[in-house]
Amino acid sequence: MTTGMDDWSEISRRMAAGDSDAFAQVYEACYEQVLKGAQRYTGGDSDAAKDIVQEVFLKLIRSIRPMRDERQLRGFVRVITKCVALDFLKAERRRSGTLRKFSGGHGVAESAEPLVQLSARIHWLTEQLQALSEDQRQLLDWRYRLGWTLESIGSRLGLKSGAIDGRIRRVLQQLKRQSEEGDDV
Repeated sequence: MTTGMDDWSEISRRMAAGDSDAFAQVYEACYEQVLKGAQRYTGGDSDAAKDIVQEVFLKLIRSIRPMRDERQLRGFVRVITKCVALDFLKAERRRSGTLRKFSGGHGVAESAEPLVQLSARIHWLTEQLQALSEDQRQLLDWRYRLGWTLESIGSRLGLKSGAIDGRIRRVLQQLKRQSEEGDDV
């Protein structure tokens, strides 16, 4: 798929040097390729696909290097798209699993729970998260929103990964207990 740009080597070199016009050319030439790839990975979820497209081009800006031709550049874009999409899907699975844990065992994906009840649970969870200490909220944020490993959190705090795992597990158990107590009322 040729776009009419003759010197991909020069365009990628300029882009690597920070030339916004070169980036605009590559963006225009590769946007459809990235969007279609992202849609394949997300099963057609256009919002998720657009999030992936944005992240792909941000990664491309940060990691571009001079390429010899269009084929090499498009291959590079394809690899970035695949990596970003897979990371996105892993994060979504992790968030979904966390939401199921916090919902007191009422699985969101497989449940027929009415939207109103789900909304109430989300509101309850938001309140419970706000009531946690700043340290507890930070641990959950690093682990589940940002997807950090236990090792990276431990390194940041000067603790072993087992200690971080224990702290996170205690916070989750506390939330689960509170959820179960709220179900009894």
